[in-house]
Amino acid sequence: MKKIITSLAIALTAGFAQAQTTAMDFNRADCNGFMHHLFTNDLDSGNVVILEFFMGGGCTSCITAGHALESMKASLLAAHPSKIRSYASGFLNTMNCATVSSWVSTNGFTSTPIDSGEAQVAYYGGFGMPTIVILGGTAHSILYTDIGFTNSDTVAMKSIINSFFAGTLDTKAITSTENMFSVFPNPASDKLHLRLSLKEQANVSVQVMNVAGEVFSVSTFENVPAGTFSKAINTSGLANGLYVARASVNGSTYYSRFSVAR
Repeated sequence: MKKIITSLAIALTAGFAQAQTTAMDFNRADCNGFMHHLFTNDLDSGNVVILEFFMGGGCTSCITAGHALESMKASLLAAHPSKIRSYASGFLNTMNCATVSSWVSTNGFTSTPIDSGEAQVAYYGGFGMPTIVILGGTAHSILYTDIGFTNSDTVAMKSIINSFFAGTLDTKAITSTENMFSVFPNPASDKLHLRLSLKEQANVSVQVMNVAGEVFSVSTFENVPAGTFSKAINTSGLANGLYVARASVNGSTYYSRFSVAR
């Protein structure tokens, strides 16, 4: 479950996805007591910063992502010494420094542990776990977001980071192809209405899943013309609770959070 984004993040809201153009700054101590100012100390120095937000317990994909990121960072640091920074945070503020530090050390990760990640997860549009965000440069740009993880994702991450350092990353090309996604009503009862604004003809797949990633329905639509695409999804069989609608459009993925209440 992912989307590659340059200077763009997806906010999970009931309305249209809102694009973020810059990183969310922080200036606070990490779990080892050292101060970090994201903009001033990290990004303004021309570094790339990798943020990983994880869920505790049985989040196997979070651990898998962490190990894949370690391998990727080692390779990138060989090419760009001292220019890669990484932070690990829990996706909820209740996951304090004891929890985050234990997760980092138990798994042998090198990311700096830092707590209180909940506001950042919301800002970057994360909802599936892990959520990985890559930031870069003095413009404090969002280079990439990844909601969920597969091992091949690091290929795209590495390519974008290398392109950033080479000065060949084209931000306008990706932003201009954005497809807006919304769901309503929220909360839903028996039906959920989906709306996509398509920039071009597309094959569209829509999944409805819970926050643990369990998929309840899949709907596929081929050769949908450019313009506004609307579809009603039956939610009468869903229990009350929080869910995510995932729209896949020609290889890009969009998310919108909704609840069911009766």
